Amino acid sequence: IPLTLHVNLSPLQLDRPKFLRMLEQILHHTGVRPERLELELTESAAAASVERLTHQMEQIRAMGVNFSLDDFGSGYSSLRYLASLPFSTVKLDKVFIQPLPQSPSYMSLVKNLIPALHELGFAVVGEGVENPAQYRILERLGCDYMQGFLLAKPMPKAELLNFLKAPHSLVFPS
Repeated sequence: IPLTLHVNLSPLQLDRPKFLRMLEQILHHTGVRPERLELELTESAAAASVERLTHQMEQIRAMGVNFSLDDFGSGYSSLRYLASLPFSTVKLDKVFIQPLPQSPSYMSLVKNLIPALHELGFAVVGEGVENPAQYRILERLGCDYMQGFLLAKPMPKAELLNFLKAPHSLVFPS
């Protein structure tokens, strides 16, 4: 099953002197293709040291591994990270998604954020999708990916393998 593995990473891990070599060894040992790995950094992690992270992230990107900016909107929400760090994906924090569809303010934010992020070349993930209305709104607005309990809850490996093999369709009552 062609999946992309997303791994949360702290800036302390990324800053370790031997991290790049260790990542190369892990990819070689596991046989995971670099383009199937996406490392996730939170906004607060990115805020810690933008300049220092840029070089390390670019070295890893050169290997074929991508980065996501996780929890965008939960903390500093600075567009600086989008302009200066080599992310390929931005994950809109659930603080933007949870109020949908009841909040006109959040509807407007999400409606404008998704195309703006696309214009900057990012794939967009909506986090915390918990009901069909949120899913439909994000789908209509062109959100590339969604994650949340509506789609699946965390599960053990054996259950996950069965889940991935089963046919799925998202049909919600009107």
